[in-house]
Amino acid sequence: MLLWQSIVKWFVKQVWPEILALIKRLIPPLLDWLYEQIIDLLTRSKTREEESARHRAKEEELRAERASAPQDAEHHRWVAQMWREVAENLRQENERLKGEIEKFLADAKKSVESSVSSLPVDNVFEIENKMLKLKEDLRPALPPPSTRR
Repeated sequence: MLLWQSIVKWFVKQVWPEILALIKRLIPPLLDWLYEQIIDLLTRSKTREEESARHRAKEEELRAERASAPQDAEHHRWVAQMWREVAENLRQENERLKGEIEKFLADAKKSVESSVSSLPVDNVFEIENKMLKLKEDLRPALPPPSTRR
């Protein structure tokens, strides 16, 4: 038993700080990758919607140019303006969402780095039958979820 206690003490003193340092180095690139994936998905989706709205605005402008009656032309110009406004709203929404995601990422990095810095080894590992093993439920070791949703 004395040997086991010595091994555990050595692990906590020598190895655990290195594991924490590794986790701290891995988290920022992982969160950056996740951010890039979310932004890419969001951008592709919103860009398609925005392009579709701009295309519809151009179609309505062409209809206005071809209209034989002045009131038809005015109607098509009005619809074109509505589609331009939809496109602009989509662009602004995309920028707003990007900003929210960037803020969330920065907050997540700080929260995770802070939690990892003070993460006690016994929140991650447990000794069972003289074996050191990873706990089944690691949620208590993670920072609490954001209250903003």
